[in-house]
Amino acid sequence: APGDEQPLVSVVIRSANRPELTDALDSIALQTYPAIEVVVADVEGQSRLKPGPLCGPFPTKLASTGQHLGRGTAANVGLSAASGMYAIFLDDDDWFLPDHICTLVSALQEHQGCSAAYAGVECQQRDEGGHWRLLHVFNSPHDPIRLLIQNYLPIHAVLFERKLFGRNLRFDESLHVYEDW
Repeated sequence: APGDEQPLVSVVIRSANRPELTDALDSIALQTYPAIEVVVADVEGQSRLKPGPLCGPFPTKLASTGQHLGRGTAANVGLSAASGMYAIFLDDDDWFLPDHICTLVSALQEHQGCSAAYAGVECQQRDEGGHWRLLHVFNSPHDPIRLLIQNYLPIHAVLFERKLFGRNLRFDESLHVYEDW
């Protein structure tokens, strides 16, 4: 029905075409949230990255400058190509649990005036037997003082209003690490 449409969420993946990209895309395809677009930022810039037109039911687009991109530049290129009301990053070697985006959008809709939300994230590693082992859980309450000295928010934990991104608020393209902090 009109007015029932959910706001579009842009999932930005910075990718150098690693084999793990397939798992990241599969995790997006399984999202329970119905309004997603996938923006794949081509880090290599060599036209080897060719995502399909769809990621499950969600449209996919490629963002490329034709040149190799640093981490901050790739993030800016991906966000510039995004059109969603909200945006979230997913590195090409990570994945979302199926309700991740739905949970974050619901949190923002329930807390009018908030521009970002984050959820807990588990770091897991497959052992030699093929079983998953939990390494660490990032799930701390917001602490602005702690955030000054430690980045406890993995990039794929945070959903934010895309309107925050602009001329005055962008990723620092000179940073080779911690650009997401």
